[in-house]
Amino acid sequence: MRRLMRVVLFLAFTLIALSLPQYVVASVIITSSTTIDAGNSYPGQNVDVYNPTTVVDIQNGGVTHSLFAYDGSTINVASGGTVEGSLALFGTSAANVSGGRMGALAVLGSSSATVSGGNVNVLDVMGGTIDITGGSFESVEITYGKNVAPEWSPAHLSFYGGEVTGSFSSYSKSAGTIDIYGGTFMRNVEAFGTYEPGATLFDFNIYGGDFEGMFHAVYDVNFHIYGRNLSMAFLGETDPDNYQYRITGTLLDGSALDVVSMEAYGGRFVLHNVPEPAAVAVWSLLCLAGLVIVRRRKSQV
Repeated sequence: MRRLMRVVLFLAFTLIALSLPQYVVASVIITSSTTIDAGNSYPGQNVDVYNPTTVVDIQNGGVTHSLFAYDGSTINVASGGTVEGSLALFGTSAANVSGGRMGALAVLGSSSATVSGGNVNVLDVMGGTIDITGGSFESVEITYGKNVAPEWSPAHLSFYGGEVTGSFSSYSKSAGTIDIYGGTFMRNVEAFGTYEPGATLFDFNIYGGDFEGMFHAVYDVNFHIYGRNLSMAFLGETDPDNYQYRITGTLLDGSALDVVSMEAYGGRFVLHNVPEPAAVAVWSLLCLAGLVIVRRRKSQV
C-alpha cells in the first residue's frame, strides 16, 4: 500500500510539473551528505534521497524541482534554496526549513518537519509531526485519513508563529492533534471531522494567534478554544443543521478574539475559560514545553 501511495504521489507531482514550462527529467539519486547550491544544482530535476545518515543542505542558489526523502534522511532548506515543486518526506525522514522557498512541503508517515522561515506555497500534512515557528504559507491542508492509507500515523501539528495568507483546513478520519499557539491567519480556519460511524475524533485546539477569517467546525469535530472571557452568541441558522455564532474574548496569548463561526453536521465549538493569572501561566508553560520539544528534535538531527 505504501509503495502504491508513493507511486500515486510521484505521478501527481509529475503531472503538475509537466504543466510548467520547464520539463522535468529523470531523478537524481543521493545516498550521502550533499550540499545543493549555485555550484551544484538540479533545476528541473527530481531528487531522491536515501540512507539515515544522509543530510542534504539546499542553500545559496541551490535549486531542485521536487525532492523525495526516504530512509530517515534529513533535508535542510536555508535562505537562497529553492524547491520548485514539492519536498515530500516519507518514513522517518526529517526536514528543517529556515528560509528559501518551495512549491509544497508534504509530510507523511512518521516523518517530521520544523519550519522557522521561508516561503511555502502549500503545507500538506498527511501524517508525522510538524512544528511551525515562522515562515509564510499560502495554504495549509491537514489531510490525514482523507487521501492516505489508514495505517499511517496520525498528524501532530503545532503552530507557534508564521503567517497563513490562504485557507487553513484540516480533514481527518482518525486521531491526531492540531495546536495553534500563535501566528497570523488571514482567511478561514476550518476543522472537518467525518460522518462515518466509528471514526475517532481528532483534537483541534486554539490557544493564541490573530484570526481575520471565520472558524468552521464541521462533521463531528471538537474545536477547542482556550482563553479568558470567552463567549459565544447565536447569530442564526443559515441552512438546516448549519448554525452561526459570534465568538469573542481573549486568547491565552493575550490576543483579542472576535470571529464569526459556523457549526455544521455535528461539529461543535468548546470554549475553555481559564481565570487570571492561571491563563498566562498555562499559555506560557504550553509554549515553553513546545519550544523545548522543537529544540530537542533539532539537536537530534
